[in-house]
Amino acid sequence: MMTAHTRSVQPPEERVLLRARNYLERGKTGAETHICSHVVRSWKRCLDAGLNPLSKPRNLVAENAVFGQVLARHNILRSLARPEMELLFGQVSGSNYLLALGSPEGVVMDVMADTSFQDTEAGRTIINGSIWTETVRGTNAMGLVLHDAAPRSVWQGEHFFRSQGRVSCIAVPIFDSYGAISGVLDASTGSEDWHPHSVALLNMSAANIESGLFHHQQQSRTILRVHMRSEYLETVSAGLIALDGSGTIVAMNTRARDILGVEAMRYPASLDDMFWRAEHDILSRLPTPDVLGVKSLRNGTVFMSCNQFRMRRAHAVASGLNAPEQLPQLPTTGSHGAIFEDARLARQLSAFQKIIGANLPIRISGESGSGKSTLARQLHYEITQGQERGEFVHARCSGLHDEASLNDLVDRVKEVFGTRTDRRSHLENPRTFFLEAVDELSEIAQSVLLRILDEWENSGSGNQGKVQIISSCSSAGQSEGPPAAMRRELFFRLGAFCITIPPLRHRSDLDQIAEFLLQRESPRHCFAEDALQMLGSHSWPGNIRQLSTAIRGAAALSETQVITSQDILTALHLGDGSDADVICLQSSEVGPCRLCESKPLRRERCILIRKTYTEEGGNASRTARKLGIARSTVYEHIG
Repeated sequence: MMTAHTRSVQPPEERVLLRARNYLERGKTGAETHICSHVVRSWKRCLDAGLNPLSKPRNLVAENAVFGQVLARHNILRSLARPEMELLFGQVSGSNYLLALGSPEGVVMDVMADTSFQDTEAGRTIINGSIWTETVRGTNAMGLVLHDAAPRSVWQGEHFFRSQGRVSCIAVPIFDSYGAISGVLDASTGSEDWHPHSVALLNMSAANIESGLFHHQQQSRTILRVHMRSEYLETVSAGLIALDGSGTIVAMNTRARDILGVEAMRYPASLDDMFWRAEHDILSRLPTPDVLGVKSLRNGTVFMSCNQFRMRRAHAVASGLNAPEQLPQLPTTGSHGAIFEDARLARQLSAFQKIIGANLPIRISGESGSGKSTLARQLHYEITQGQERGEFVHARCSGLHDEASLNDLVDRVKEVFGTRTDRRSHLENPRTFFLEAVDELSEIAQSVLLRILDEWENSGSGNQGKVQIISSCSSAGQSEGPPAAMRRELFFRLGAFCITIPPLRHRSDLDQIAEFLLQRESPRHCFAEDALQMLGSHSWPGNIRQLSTAIRGAAALSETQVITSQDILTALHLGDGSDADVICLQSSEVGPCRLCESKPLRRERCILIRKTYTEEGGNASRTARKLGIARSTVYEHIG
């Protein structure tokens, strides 16, 4: 649910505005006591960016190719917003209005306008593909929303450029289920007065779009509705909570946080943490059509209902079944339950679904710390899903140098494959046997393993379908050939199906992994935007293991609940003993960062900053001094 607008949409007193503009147009600030503070701050940012309030703003429109990419990237938002815009336009049409849907990059993606407004100069500039960020168009409602992440209005003369002073506009952010801005809904008018219900209607439309986004993004999750009054549970004013398969809270919309008294991105791990002890085990009571009344810790009795149920662990508990072992998790997407959202890895896991049941040996490759063991456990879960739970046997092959350790490993292998005469030869439940760092086995141990595999395959005991073999090598990039110390026949025997985990520096889901790790390590903290950019800039030679350590250190070092880029730098400095002001760009090629690659106006400046950063040996302070910019600006572009 959208937060209420924080100011009146009535214009400021005319003489006060004229005085403030007089200062502004002389390149000064300081006479804006009675002008909205967010407008004053925007004026100052525009002056600092070198804009002239007496000139005309650039009528910048994205190139067709760039605009096509923006539309494709935000296709779901557009499809959800269009019906809301049509309904809203029908309520305000005939009032010299224009409605626009903006992307998070500030690009207008959809427009609906009265003919009377379309024929004005403003109507001819607010078109599909036009860019409305502050650095291009000066102070405007859409640009303010993108900067402040809050509803904003700009009344006529409050626009930075004098030429835009005939139009008033109000805009509200559209947040996704994780609290990030996914778009902006803007209403502009050339009338002297706003439509009497325009603010409320705009907020309601945005809330409906947010609800649609929440359900789309969390379609594989359990979704709960919560409200102070039971009769409003099916309305747009209800809060939404998403739970993963183990009952952990993964998302809450703004309204749910307001109802339960939870700060943004500070929601606890489970539902029970928000209610009195007498109300615990809520999950076991949810998969019913009934409304549940529970006492919250902060706001008294609230009512909950289950919108969709996707619970594994909670459902098993409620049914009296044995709950499966809770496996290590990372963000999940897709019907295959992949634990990573990286596109390359998702395609491999999708192919893996086709060989489940074929009992083909699986080899996982990837750099140290990239998550091979975690992925092996997830594959075990996928293979045994729907069957009686089997055992996950994890054999670590590294560091086994003495004879006793090797004998223990051989005995364990024989036990798993049912080849020991003093153990049962028939396996009642399916097992997954994970050989970690199998390339570090001695040559003798590799020979023994090969012989056991031959005996097992030729035994004819029916046990072949009971054991799934998964292996990994300690060396990275072994997909084409075996490591030097590994026998070729064993390498290819264990790799009928191969999955390669990309290194973290090449992962497209680094932000999601970082957010997940932070919620696991310190749920009370959240990342500042520059911190996520910093995380995306580092080379991460230790991969996810190093990222987890850095996040844990940054959370401990942070003096507030918001982790900044400086906290990340300090944590990295403590971890590797390097200069805390130096990080590594992901690539030696100097190009724009991922935030600027689709923004033509920012590309050249971004490339200059990144090139200078490289020339200065990866030192942000020296780069900032050389270019005469703030160090925080450098951090924005080295991601």
